[in-house]
Amino acid sequence: MLLKSFISRVILLNILIVAIGVGIFSLFFIHREHSRMIASAQESAELLLYTVEKSIFNSMRVGNSNDVQSTLELVGRSDHLADVRIFHPDGTILRSAKPQEIGSRIDPETMALFADQRPSGIYRLQSVQVLGLVKPIVAEESCFLCHGFGRKVLGVLNLNLSLAGTNQKLRHTTQFFLLSTAVIVVLLSAGISFVLLRFVKRPIQTMVNRMVQVEAGDLSVRLNPSCEDEIGSLMRGFNSMVNHMEKAKQELECCHYQQMERADRLASVGEMSTGVAHDQKSARRHQRRHLGAGRRVC
Repeated sequence: MLLKSFISRVILLNILIVAIGVGIFSLFFIHREHSRMIASAQESAELLLYTVEKSIFNSMRVGNSNDVQSTLELVGRSDHLADVRIFHPDGTILRSAKPQEIGSRIDPETMALFADQRPSGIYRLQSVQVLGLVKPIVAEESCFLCHGFGRKVLGVLNLNLSLAGTNQKLRHTTQFFLLSTAVIVVLLSAGISFVLLRFVKRPIQTMVNRMVQVEAGDLSVRLNPSCEDEIGSLMRGFNSMVNHMEKAKQELECCHYQQMERADRLASVGEMSTGVAHDQKSARRHQRRHLGAGRRVC
């Protein structure tokens, strides 16, 4: 029953269009916000990686390798870092902020990142999504005395930044935009419904009721257009149509009245003609009788 109404279909169509439009905009904004958060996290992670790399080089340059482990453990105290370590190109962990994993194998995801020569990547480690960065540590000229001549990879610095906080912020942002989208859709839908019901459906319903009265024979009904819009033009057209119908009715009644008068006159003439003919017949009979009586006397 609801979908049989033209106004209801228009309202539902407008609500659907508004919901799709606002939803697409919200999804686009959420995607952009997610990309921005990931870019910000990667920028922070790269800056931290650069700082750790310089600190390690300074410690190794003076031959103080114990400071490397201390630096990793100090940096690894941050709640946002899941792992900070140095592993051998073959996958063996050489130094780590978690001393218990020294000597063990690096996780396959980080190893694949290094093998594919990708500087960073997002993957999941132990049910935690992380932003992983790898940076090969290449021997410089000052390291030739300890590591021999030639540029070779002494190790790979790995930093895994936890994205739990970033994902939580993204969830809050998504919830906020979903709620905002729902509120905007409701408000716009309510506004569109009010405008259509107040300025479209009500005047149309009024015209329908007046047309029913006209159909019943009441040609005195008129509409009062309050606006100079399409609805107002339609109301003026309705009034013009009823005026023409009323004028045609009056002309028809006038013509019918004239025809009735003409018929009455014709009937009167016919009656007069009948009366004259009857009188003439009576006169002729009387004349014939009088002549017959005169012959008999003679």
